[in-house]
Amino acid sequence: MSYSKDIVLEKLASLEETQISIQSIGQWCLFHHRHAPETVAIWSEFVGSTQTKKLAGLYLANEIIQQSRAKRKNTFLDEFAKVLPSTLEQIYPSMISTHQAKLKRIIDVWSQRKIFDSDLIHRLYQSIQDQKANSGLSSSSSNSPPINSGDLAPEISSLSALFNRISTLKSATSLVVNQINEKYSNLFDTETLPGTDIYLKQLGDLSTLITSTKSKSQEIEELRDSIINELKKLIQVQESWITKDAESLGSLDEKLSTVQQKESELKEFINDVEEEDGIPQYAASSDEEGEENNSKKRKLESPPTETADPGEQPTNPVHPQLSSILESLSRTTGLTPEPASTSDDSATTTQRQDETPVSSSINPALASLLSKLNG
Repeated sequence: MSYSKDIVLEKLASLEETQISIQSIGQWCLFHHRHAPETVAIWSEFVGSTQTKKLAGLYLANEIIQQSRAKRKNTFLDEFAKVLPSTLEQIYPSMISTHQAKLKRIIDVWSQRKIFDSDLIHRLYQSIQDQKANSGLSSSSSNSPPINSGDLAPEISSLSALFNRISTLKSATSLVVNQINEKYSNLFDTETLPGTDIYLKQLGDLSTLITSTKSKSQEIEELRDSIINELKKLIQVQESWITKDAESLGSLDEKLSTVQQKESELKEFINDVEEEDGIPQYAASSDEEGEENNSKKRKLESPPTETADPGEQPTNPVHPQLSSILESLSRTTGLTPEPASTSDDSATTTQRQDETPVSSSINPALASLLSKLNG
């Protein structure tokens, strides 16, 4: 198996957080242990630039380090010892909290198994502790909590997955593109060319590398088109929701107006009632008072209405003044009423006398007086 920087970059780009992927790439690196300095340098550059494969890169480093210690091949141990403190210090702040905890666990294992000396272990802990303290100060000065992918809405989650895939492909191709540009310049922008066979091989390697990178670039372009389409769908959905929300808001405004109007009317009614209760009662005017007195006088002068017995004949009522005069005249003229009979037979006689007109029992002078009084 040949070794080149391009191959290392390709293998790192295909790295996944699975045991098979980590072990297979780790074994390939160990096989080329003579290129340990170059491999570790490429690794450090890769994990520092990738957005999604930092943890996988750390797992790969742990695999190579532990296998090197088991096989007593210290070349990789020495090379990783040179770059680990600065690399961890660089990548730790950008890692999510769960990945930071896993990184600390890797350092704990190195410390427990004494993979590195205590001084290096202390430097590794120090590199993440300093960054953790700085991260804590930064987070305390910010009011925005970190966003967890589990907190995203389903519509945004699909977009997030597309962006993550683009980030993975970009990190895998960015370094390769730099290598392609460098090789291309060496092959075409120079006056001194290698031999025909070497030149042909270099052209073939560059062609393979460009083809591989081109396929990833095409996938990135397709992913961006998918993102645009998803965003257009989201815009259409949100526009329809804006219309529905406007209708709902209009209905709420109408209900609020009705409620406020009714509330205002009720308050006005309560105020009017309270004002009426507080108005003083003034004396009636002279005209109203005279009318009221006349009404009372008419009620007093009107004789009480008695309910007539169906078996009795109606009788003419006698004026009170007339009754007094009749009584006086009866005493002066010698007219006295007949005594009432106590027998049943006299009742009929008394009834007949009562039916006799009064004028027939008195003298003409009295009758004339009565006529004038009644007139």
